[in-house]
Amino acid sequence: MKTCTIVGRVQAKGHHFVRIDGYSHTKAMMATGDHVLSCGFPIGGRIWRVKYYPNGSAKEHADWISVSLLVDPDTKAAAVKARFRFSLLDTGGEPVPEYVTSSSEIRTFPSPGPKAGGWAFPRFVKRLDLENSAHLKDDGFAIRCDVDVMSDLGLHVEETFLDVPEPDLRVHLARLLRTKDGADVAFKVGDETFGAHRCMLAARSPVFKAEISGHKADTCVNIDGMDAPAFQALLHFIYTDSLPDMAGQDVPAVVRQLSAAADRYQVARLKLVCEDKLNKTTATVDQRQRHHRHRWFMGTCLEFVNSLHPRRQQPQHSLPSTATPSSTPSASAIVVSETSGHHVLKIEGYSRTKMMLQRGQHVASGEFQVGGHTWRIKYYPNGCDQGSAGYISMHLECTMVATGVDVVHAKVKLSLPGHATEYFPLCAFTKDKCTFTKHDTSLSFDRFVKRSELESSSYLRDDCFNVRCDLAVFMNEVRVEPAVVVPPPALPRHLSQMLSYQEGSDVSFKVGRETFAAHRCILAARSPVFKAELVGPMKENKMRLVHIEDMDAAVFQALLHFIYTDELPTTTRKEATAMAQHLLVAADRYDMERLKLVCQDKLCRHLDAATAATTLALAEQHQYPRLKEAVFAFLCSSPANLRAVLASDGYEHLTASCPSITKELVARLAATL
Repeated sequence: MKTCTIVGRVQAKGHHFVRIDGYSHTKAMMATGDHVLSCGFPIGGRIWRVKYYPNGSAKEHADWISVSLLVDPDTKAAAVKARFRFSLLDTGGEPVPEYVTSSSEIRTFPSPGPKAGGWAFPRFVKRLDLENSAHLKDDGFAIRCDVDVMSDLGLHVEETFLDVPEPDLRVHLARLLRTKDGADVAFKVGDETFGAHRCMLAARSPVFKAEISGHKADTCVNIDGMDAPAFQALLHFIYTDSLPDMAGQDVPAVVRQLSAAADRYQVARLKLVCEDKLNKTTATVDQRQRHHRHRWFMGTCLEFVNSLHPRRQQPQHSLPSTATPSSTPSASAIVVSETSGHHVLKIEGYSRTKMMLQRGQHVASGEFQVGGHTWRIKYYPNGCDQGSAGYISMHLECTMVATGVDVVHAKVKLSLPGHATEYFPLCAFTKDKCTFTKHDTSLSFDRFVKRSELESSSYLRDDCFNVRCDLAVFMNEVRVEPAVVVPPPALPRHLSQMLSYQEGSDVSFKVGRETFAAHRCILAARSPVFKAELVGPMKENKMRLVHIEDMDAAVFQALLHFIYTDELPTTTRKEATAMAQHLLVAADRYDMERLKLVCQDKLCRHLDAATAATTLALAEQHQYPRLKEAVFAFLCSSPANLRAVLASDGYEHLTASCPSITKELVARLAATL
């Protein structure tokens, strides 16, 4: 299918994380249409910001969380065009597919019109859906905003025929760790032994690199000062750039050990991942501890960013990266401060208060301070009105609001503590969204507990019982703080460097006049053919030099680049088509399924009169029906395409190598008449 799309070269790209700490507080404190603005983040020479609307940007979106993107005004700069995407993140920091929303087209910033500014997704996520999901944890959640700043806009016809699966490098390396194929070093941790691969460890940790070099192959290294689960998680991260599933484990304890291991082995990104994980699994942190951890976190990030730019000469066999120019990721934290406290009201002589006070009459507690405001509890032993007859009623009253404050937002929990730690199930009430003003000073719990149930319970002892009021007062400010985020995975970059610098290589390939060094375990993890040749019973598994026939050196170099990075090297459009054709043959030879799809998709996108015939011959010879259908669709789409292909040199080769294809083409053309 062909579609006309406005496309352009990406001039710069980057992303920003917005973390909302205290979601329920922002919802309580802000009206529909009110928003919080994130910190500014630079992409493409401009400063961008995210608006967060906890109660929707307008009345018709009041049940939703709205978000928008805007660029800071700059009178000296021209309007900027960009496409953007907002993603709700799960607790592991990954986008939730059903809550990923992209701009339908490239947008101009600032947006035109009387409300010039940004572009919004007013129905980003329904509040109820978020509140019922696992993505809201400890009253916090995170949003990611990706921005691609565009240039050189124009009309382009794009054709897409294949759905290329996500990169599978991490999946393959996780399997390599699990199967221990080609493992050449072992680690003894407590009573457990773990097999691993020297080249992987050396590529990911300078400490492992230095330590392993002093040991002979296939030796066992003792690891002290670390538990086996933590070391196993460390290996998992080294091979996959992600934390393992920790279900059933003491997550904070394991993560703290991992953080210490990251320091010990200088795995910079793991330190940041552990800090982020601890932030998500720890509900409250002492303010000074938070400040200390923030400073440590910033230092670790600076170390990691510096590591992205090694001052080392580019090796001879390195290939250009396919990555688009990008900005360092950034983040904001939207934080609502709160002050909490509690007050216990002890009722002594319950039966006497019940006899002496009529319905509607109360006794007030002593006053207490929380959040700079003055509070007291009113106790109605016979209920506060006719509707609460038979019940004990409790009212919380704000008797004095702090100077300069018009509205007090609070979370209130009123409970009946017993002689154990549990609360009486019928009278523990929590109200998350409470508002107190000078004219509306009271919060009512009219049916707090039935008198008959209290009197028959163990909570009433010696004619006495207690009422506890837990109160969290939200300060009348929403702070926006710059935050540091976990950088993107470094695994492909580390493996690319390992390939380029030939560190720890244990096999070489002679391709024409060139020789390429590589690592058996990586090749085996990515290709079942390489696995059989290099770590199986075949003769090549003992050879240090393997000769590759019927392949150009440039193609084999590109194949290695894909094996180590899961992406194709950067080339011109003309070179990309020829390389994709050769790599498709190589992918078939080494049974690399994803590379087959990547190459076919590349060929579909770059079809033209000069390449159609050779691509059709390739599809026919190697049995790629979807690629074949794409070429036929191109030939039948216009007489001009057909004439140009019939006149090409590639068509002569097609008729000679695949004579049956000409008959099929004639039949296809006849069917269109």
